[in-house]
Amino acid sequence: LGLTKVFDFTKKGAWVGLSLLESTPAFVDAVPSKLYEYLAVGLAIISTPLPRCVTLIHQSGSGVIASDPKAISEQLIDWGDDPTALVAIRAKALAWAQDHFDAKAEYEAFAVAVERLIN
Repeated sequence: LGLTKVFDFTKKGAWVGLSLLESTPAFVDAVPSKLYEYLAVGLAIISTPLPRCVTLIHQSGSGVIASDPKAISEQLIDWGDDPTALVAIRAKALAWAQDHFDAKAEYEAFAVAVERLIN
C-alpha cells in the first residue's frame, strides 16, 4: 500500500533528490553540487552518509541519511504514507536555500571572473 502511494505522489513531479555516493577517496570530502540544486528547488534529500553531506542535511533540515537500499526504500515509503512530513522537509530545504544563496551576488561574481578571463 505504501509503495502505491509513493508512485501516485511521484506523478506530480520530482519530490525527493537522491545522493547515493559511496564513501570513496573521491567522494568522502565532497559535497555534490546536486545537493545545492535540490535545496534550491525545495526537494527533500536522501543521501548516503558522506561527512559533508551529513552536515549540510542536518544544518538545513532538508532530508535524511540512509546507508543502504532498505533504509532508502523505507524512507520513500514513509514519505508516501505521510506526505505532510515530506512537505515540511521540502519547506525547510527551500527556506535554507533562500537564506544561504544569493543569486545576484553569484551572477556578479561570475561576470567578474569571466571579464578577468577575457581581459
